[in-house]
Amino acid sequence: MHPYYIYDRSTSHSYLFSPCQDQRQVLPYLSMKQEFRLARNMAFKSTSRFRLGAVLTKKRTTISTGINRMWKTHPINKRFNPQPFDIGQHAEINACLGVDPVDLVGAEVYVYRILKNGSQALAKPCQMCKTYLKSVGVKNVYYSTATGFGRLDLEG
Repeated sequence: MHPYYIYDRSTSHSYLFSPCQDQRQVLPYLSMKQEFRLARNMAFKSTSRFRLGAVLTKKRTTISTGINRMWKTHPINKRFNPQPFDIGQHAEINACLGVDPVDLVGAEVYVYRILKNGSQALAKPCQMCKTYLKSVGVKNVYYSTATGFGRLDLEG
């Protein structure tokens, strides 16, 4: 299948989607729209230099939300991050804190990043976040890119 654009009237943006080979692995755009809109709203609440918002869902139900919090840390950072100088609580981890571990297994995370001018940017999870999310059993991570959205399969 070829990439295609979808126009979102609520934000007046066109998003580029590149369908993967197995369409059953990717949720249709209309079902992801709500989660990405919520993640975008969360990103606006972040006061960090890198403004990211995350939404944790399971079975189409929002479980938790999170934002990037610079100058905040958590023991998870020390456990999963090989770079001790990386200060800050990432949005993906922030969204998972306080959630029942049973609810994390099979869950999905939506991450959205905004730039100072309000446009969307790449929000692909870093190695620390990927390792953490995989260890708690998160199934997929959907993230914004400069021109659309991407998907990271953590089950494989």
